[in-house]
Order: sequence, then C-alpha cells, then structure tokens
Amino acid sequence: MENNIFIKNNIEKVVRGEYSDFLDPYEYKNVISNLNKRHIKYNTLVLFEDETKKIVYSKEYPKISLLKIITNSKLKHNEILGSLFSHNIASCKYGDIIVGDCCYIIVLDSIKKYLLFNLTNIGKIKVKLEEVSINTISDYHYEYEEFNILVSSFRLDNIVSSLTNMSRKTTEEFIKNKFVSINYVVTTKKSYSLNIGDIISIRKYGKYKFNSISKITSKNKYVLNILKYK
Repeated sequence: MENNIFIKNNIEKVVRGEYSDFLDPYEYKNVISNLNKRHIKYNTLVLFEDETKKIVYSKEYPKISLLKIITNSKLKHNEILGSLFSHNIASCKYGDIIVGDCCYIIVLDSIKKYLLFNLTNIGKIKVKLEEVSINTISDYHYEYEEFNILVSSFRLDNIVSSLTNMSRKTTEEFIKNKFVSINYVVTTKKSYSLNIGDIISIRKYGKYKFNSISKITSKNKYVLNILKYK
C-alpha cells in the first residue's frame, strides 16, 4: 500500500509539471505506464547507459547533484548505502551509488547540503563529500563480478542459499523477514521461481543478476551464470 501511494504521488508530480523522486525499475515502470495511459507527455532523465534509478519529469528539469566521496580507503556499495540509511535518507532522494576507483552518489538537491555537512564517516572510515560536474559519470558502466553457482531448481530460497552460503533454514528466515527483493520488489515467497534477467537484492550481501543458464548437468542440476554488482 505504501509503495502504491508513493507511485501515485510521483505520477501527480509529473502531471503538475514537476519532476519525480528517484524511481527504481519497478516504480519507474508503473509511473510511465500510468502516464502513457493518460497521454501525459514526459521525459526520463538518464545520466549513464545502464543507470538503475531514474527521474521522470515534464516541464521542470530535475535539480540534482553529483557528490564525490573523497577518502584514502576502499569503499563498498553496501557500506555507503548503510551510511545513508543511518542518516535516515529516504532511498527515493538519491540515485545510483557508483563504486570504483572513485565513488559517487547522485542526489536530489534537497538533500545535498545536509550530506555535504553531515556525511563525514562511512562506517569507521573518515570521508569528505565534494560536489562535481554531473557529466563526470556520463560514460560510466557498471562493473560486475561474474561466477557460476550449482542449484537443483530456480526456487528463490535455493538460489539465495547458494549465493550467500547460508543454510536453507536461515535463508527462509531472511526471505520471511523481507530481506530479499526480486526486481526491486520485496518478496516473502520462498518458492518464487526466478527467471533469466531477474535482479536479486539480498540485504548485507549485495545485488545479483541471474544472467544465464550455463548448462544442465547429468544429474539434472543447473549451472547458473551470475553477475554480482560491484
């Protein structure tokens, strides 16, 4: 229900000539579907080719900023995400988190000043934020770690267990506690059957893409090719 209200509110923003919050792929699909049905003209702000979170707008151009994280330490995506959560920053107020030799956060201008002054630590690591040109990431492409897993079925609990090395019982608790999302939608159905192309997000473990079926073994098990977002 809460997600439906969020989607409805963002649709109305665009109808009024404003711009939406950052939308994950599920939210984006629902927003533009409704706008298309109502024959509302809109644009999508895309900052780089395989960007995950998008902004939809009609008349008012989105006011966003790109913040570079300056530190001498190597940072992980989940560490940056955890710090944003600890500051009670709603996920709709920031876009993709870019992790690499340099790390960046795309944010709405409404939270820019707060983060510049208050995000001074990521975990135990001291950091400083600096605003840079949004064009800095125009040629960015996500990097992935590629590997294979062996599973007996495409069930969610089976695949999550293989990805995390958790026991089946612990995996079921993880799913039950809403720690797992499929295509950015939380699911508590452990028997859900995954499809090629599905994005699996597991709290504390990261985000994965079911890329392909590499082969079927002689014992009718499946070797799945997985991409893990770095």
